[in-house]
Amino acid sequence: MNKLTMSMAVVAACLIGSAWGQAKPDMTDRNDDSGRPVEKVPIIVLDFVCADKDRGEDFAHRIRLGLKRYVTEECEVIDKFTIREGSGPLKPDAKRADLEELLTEVFDGRVLVFGTLEHEKKGMHKEATYKWNVKVRVVDLRDKSPLDEWTESFSDTTERGAGVIASKIVEKVSGQARWIPPQHGDVPEPKVYGDPINPNSDFAAGGKGWIPIDNVSTIMGRDPERGNVLRMLNGFHREDWRDYRRKLMFGQANPARPPRIRPDESMGGVAGLEGCDIISEYFKPRDGWRYWLVVEGKGHCATKVFVKGWVKTEFAEDGLSETALIEHKLTPLQFSKLPPAERKRLIEADKRKNPSRYVREAWRWHISAGGVGDWTRWAGTFPPRGGLPKLDYLHVKILTYWPPGENQFSSVSVYEDPGQTKPLEEEKARTPGRKLATELKE
Repeated sequence: MNKLTMSMAVVAACLIGSAWGQAKPDMTDRNDDSGRPVEKVPIIVLDFVCADKDRGEDFAHRIRLGLKRYVTEECEVIDKFTIREGSGPLKPDAKRADLEELLTEVFDGRVLVFGTLEHEKKGMHKEATYKWNVKVRVVDLRDKSPLDEWTESFSDTTERGAGVIASKIVEKVSGQARWIPPQHGDVPEPKVYGDPINPNSDFAAGGKGWIPIDNVSTIMGRDPERGNVLRMLNGFHREDWRDYRRKLMFGQANPARPPRIRPDESMGGVAGLEGCDIISEYFKPRDGWRYWLVVEGKGHCATKVFVKGWVKTEFAEDGLSETALIEHKLTPLQFSKLPPAERKRLIEADKRKNPSRYVREAWRWHISAGGVGDWTRWAGTFPPRGGLPKLDYLHVKILTYWPPGENQFSSVSVYEDPGQTKPLEEEKARTPGRKLATELKE
């Protein structure tokens, strides 16, 4: 037998076999750091039977990852590659004797999870409807297990039904509820606030404190009941709009005489790509404090209102920004040819005049708004846990995007938490007991 024939024989041997009639996978690598075998309960999650093979594999993988992150240290979830060496998908009506043989003889496991997934989607975008049906069967051969075997059906009609159902299965197999992180609404909104700490949060002074009011996509308007409002539009030709915004940033355009920007409501326009944005001027927070972001607005465009934290950095002090170079009427080449002492003098002067140019983003949080026709109020507290880390500045950024249209805002305000009396320690965003992606073997 030559080498080619031998290689073909090996490939054929790997491909031929029944659902679990393949070669027994290698299960001997479950050792601790010293090389000694670790006695853990192996959990086997087979790929789910589904008309869409990839969807069935993805659903099973969701369960594996959920179990890897939340099961106790006494259990071990076997990776998908090892599982596929031993068995393909199985329907819930498989014979018990065959399943026990699969667990004990093929995998040397104790818990087997498998089943079927049915998925149906009709329509597109907001008109889309979803239907998820899952039937799962679990065979549990652990000596102290309260559940020897069970079968259950799950259904969901939301876009994220796969994740919702997978989480329910993980909870039942692991015997513990998944920890839910802090969410909007967990903390009731205060009835009374102090003064907002961000400048011109109610737009009473027009566009002062907000950058840029370009009179094309960001315009000051008037509402008969709410007074001054910020209007944000995003149905424009992207390149025309970006070119105007760039010139505005460098003082090369006059917002009092804005150009006519071509409309474009396709996915290639402003709304379909980066969206329209506006930022507030920087303001100083207090370390260890918690804050409330309160947004009042309306409009059908999806919106995110960010609070971003900034810290000073020395890395930006080895040159001038493009904006500063244009202000000094210098090109990068001309600046590089200046004597070192002169370059340093210009940088120091610009740093004193515009300290916000010498910072880097170090923290962020956001609240989702928009998507409504009537005036609506959104409120959320940040950080979600603990106090704010040490930051030099905060600013607010409003971003509106798909679908194209107009949103209006009568107030975007940041308040100190009125119930806080002393600084709080920073608490990192880490789920209790959750393993990082880098800690998971797959």
